[in-house]
Amino acid sequence: MNRRSFLRSGAPLPFAPALNTPSAGSLPGSVSAAAGGDPLAPFSPTAATPWDYASAAHLLRRCIIGVAEWEVRRAVSEGLSATLDRLMRRTPPPTSDISDFAGKEPNTAPPPEGPDYNVWLWKKLEYRDRLAMWWLHVIGTSPTSLQERMTLFWHTHIPSQMGKVEFAEFMFVQNMTLRNGALGSVKDLIRAMTKDVGMLIFLDGSANNRYRLNANYARELMELFTMGRVDRFGQPNYTETDVREAARALTGWTTLVNPNDSHFHSTSSIFIRDNWTPAKNCFWGNGDRGMPMMLLTSSSPSGPSRWLGSSARNSTPRLFAASPILG
Repeated sequence: MNRRSFLRSGAPLPFAPALNTPSAGSLPGSVSAAAGGDPLAPFSPTAATPWDYASAAHLLRRCIIGVAEWEVRRAVSEGLSATLDRLMRRTPPPTSDISDFAGKEPNTAPPPEGPDYNVWLWKKLEYRDRLAMWWLHVIGTSPTSLQERMTLFWHTHIPSQMGKVEFAEFMFVQNMTLRNGALGSVKDLIRAMTKDVGMLIFLDGSANNRYRLNANYARELMELFTMGRVDRFGQPNYTETDVREAARALTGWTTLVNPNDSHFHSTSSIFIRDNWTPAKNCFWGNGDRGMPMMLLTSSSPSGPSRWLGSSARNSTPRLFAASPILG
């Protein structure tokens, strides 16, 4: 990749309109406290708050990573409705640069110490570096769309760590899962991530079975990924019993070595009934059928009504704040 051409992609046009920094109250979705309006009410251009360069820039800076000036100009020219349609488009990312491992099963069985082991190790590290560079390139060159912003949003909200997951092949599949669900149902995305191989490795879901419970994922699911520890009134959203019962409901999901070649690992998870806890629990489910109920249910009265409530409040300000939040 040519770094200079990469950093210049989307460079500003040589001319730009004079732009005064607008006050928060003049931006789309911003309503002054005195007006008593709803800051999340749909924006409709008026003479007082037109769809102009400032309002288009305000929207795109929240929806796009590294918005270019020409994209702002195009948004003004096309109008609000066409801009929103463009932002909601989904575009499959090009994968030709990583086609030698993207969508492939990783070789997870290291050879004995020696030259073959060194080749195996360096290939694994190379794939990890290339996956990171690939995603940065996709972010920097993707069409105008909310897709990349939301893919990154969910990656930081439901994170995995390459150091523990270890293989780029698993993390690529996880990136595609986040990408495919980024603009869809949050519940469907959480269900998909619960069974994701990278997540099963990262939060030990693959080690959670009827013989030895591991509640790491169940706890993070409730505390960080969905409800949060307490509601807005400071009342607990779940109990320790809920965590244990969630872990029981999720037993049986694990990763799978390729049955035809034990050196390679499947990028799809599998439900093994013999590892599942068959006794009824507070989530009353089993395997895939029980997961939707488990994800929507808590013995805490406020649980279902606060689904994805307090846990998301720490993640969303950069999307909705009147002034840009950097970093």
